[in-house]
Amino acid sequence: MANYYGAWRTNSFRVKSEAKFLEWFQGIDGSAEVRDEGDGYRSIFQSSSSDDGSIPTHKLVQAHGLFDSEHVNMDIYSDISEHLRKGEVAVFMEVGHEKLRYLCGYAVAVRSDGKIITVSIDDIYDKIKTEWGMVADEIGG
Repeated sequence: MANYYGAWRTNSFRVKSEAKFLEWFQGIDGSAEVRDEGDGYRSIFQSSSSDDGSIPTHKLVQAHGLFDSEHVNMDIYSDISEHLRKGEVAVFMEVGHEKLRYLCGYAVAVRSDGKIITVSIDDIYDKIKTEWGMVADEIGG
């Protein structure tokens, strides 16, 4: 069995409140950092290797005491939409592989109103079928 190795980052986006955004960001996967891109723009990127390199789905929160914390599930896309300035879009992109046998890549665009668009590199097979009338078996997919 092989391990999955991924990498991810976002585009640059503006937030409503820098302080509230950074407070929300506290506790998210320790391998992620917020970068100041200038002119009020921020981006989030993977700064080091986490367990699998995937976009974080858990957050470390203080549970019962100063040194007692636990991981809780989070929906990073829904959460970040609440921090985006009106009209802003945060795009999360992840690419990865498992022994180079399986390659994956996808992007999730999150608008400030919470609407989401998702695209995967596997969508190419649907486009081939739609645009050219071929199926995956005919092209080795």
